[in-house]
Amino acid sequence: MSTNKGKKSSKTKYSEELYNWIEEVCLCDKDSDELASLKHMVNLRRLCMSNCQIDDLSIVSHLTGLEELVINNNLIEDLTPLTNLSQLKKLHLNGNQISDLSPLASLTQLEELRLSDNEVDDLSPLAELSNLKGLDICNNQVDDLTHLAGLINLENLCICHQEIEDISPLTDLVNLKHLHLEDNEIEDISPLSSMKKLEKLDMVDNYVRDITPLHKMKKLKCLDLSGNDVDEEQVAELSQLNPGCEIFLVSVDFDDCC
Repeated sequence: MSTNKGKKSSKTKYSEELYNWIEEVCLCDKDSDELASLKHMVNLRRLCMSNCQIDDLSIVSHLTGLEELVINNNLIEDLTPLTNLSQLKKLHLNGNQISDLSPLASLTQLEELRLSDNEVDDLSPLAELSNLKGLDICNNQVDDLTHLAGLINLENLCICHQEIEDISPLTDLVNLKHLHLEDNEIEDISPLSSMKKLEKLDMVDNYVRDITPLHKMKKLKCLDLSGNDVDEEQVAELSQLNPGCEIFLVSVDFDDCC
């Protein structure tokens, strides 16, 4: 009997040592039993758990070395268990039930954050995440961009399908390269005039009439203005000033643009 117990103990110890070597794992589409192994993977750096029906993030609260976490399309409401994951650089939370972002305020190493298809209406917890280079908050309930004003390292920003009228808080985001503002209530795009590095601009389905603020954007390669009432003469003038920019007045698949 003692010999068998010894063998069992050795096997368990061996398994746990193997778990310690794991730095990256994908557990997408898995059930709760298969997710239980996470408690042993204390050295994980990259983890994907999309489409797992997860509603409680406490299963990852001990993984303080995580740098990338992808948990799209689950049932998550409470982000509190992420508070101590201070090494996170990439966090994808698309397609959940999140409204409160306050637990993310401490994740100051974040460089990429995706929050599309949630219930967010307050962006104030993101105000100090100055390392962000990519932010996706499409399909939420946002109407105020004030708290994005200091995120000057942003290069990619997606804020589609909201109720935004005023984009003046974006004025100082001069490092933006890709900006998606589809399906909002924007009329004045003059705050974009300082964005000399902008390469792609999606303004589909807004209320834009005057595009002269784009005249000095020499790096602009792709501009989608479909669903706006822009004068054709202004479009022709912009084309002359920037012949390398493709301008669309009929909607295209923006991912394929240029």
